[in-house]
Amino acid sequence: FNSLAFHMEGLHPRHINLSALRIFVDMYKILDGAEHLGAHRICDKLLENIFFNFQLWIYAPMDVQIYLYDWCIVYMKLDAAKAHSIMSNTRLMDKIFLHSDYAICHDDHLSEMMLGLGCPPHYLEKIYVKNGEVEAHRLAGTDLYTCRQKLMVLLQCSLENDLAPQYVTHLMHYIVFTPSARAKVDYLKVVLNLLLDFNFYETVLQGIADSPGGIYPLFDLSMSGNMGVRLYSTFI
Repeated sequence: FNSLAFHMEGLHPRHINLSALRIFVDMYKILDGAEHLGAHRICDKLLENIFFNFQLWIYAPMDVQIYLYDWCIVYMKLDAAKAHSIMSNTRLMDKIFLHSDYAICHDDHLSEMMLGLGCPPHYLEKIYVKNGEVEAHRLAGTDLYTCRQKLMVLLQCSLENDLAPQYVTHLMHYIVFTPSARAKVDYLKVVLNLLLDFNFYETVLQGIADSPGGIYPLFDLSMSGNMGVRLYSTFI
């Protein structure tokens, strides 16, 4: 499936559609229901290289991405332990930020910064061009916002099943780093929801304290020019 994912990245976006995704879902069901140990190992590779490989789906229509993220959410809820053995919280956060942040490919300054950090250039492209013609665009606006909300549910489910201070610290880094006020609000909501849970609040506080600058970045956020950022950072 690693080789398959590599070749899929070169396919025209029209081939990365709902029919293709449903074929993978059916394949997963067959492999997951098999009793042979080898089938389960192949199933793990399918999950890692296809379902949780968001790079494959960035040019897919919104309905395809929604179907994918809903499937991942259900999988995370049904088998969280197995999910974390395949995809750690840190890797999941990195994938969400890199492939679906509001600003990652729409902000020229951030794109230049990410290129300087060694980010592959095709991760930052906004359009798919074939023979000099624009064939597909990455999601933006309302469509991207809708998909992001699904991803935030997936992230929160993942964190709730395997929360540690370093994951909160990693999340706080994104809150400070992203130039997108909408993204900051998304992540702040996740932190606040975890903080309000009695089972997690000590871990969340420790993760915030361990962040570079401790709680001081929250003070800076509380003076943001965006009302949503000010509101949620103040609640935390």
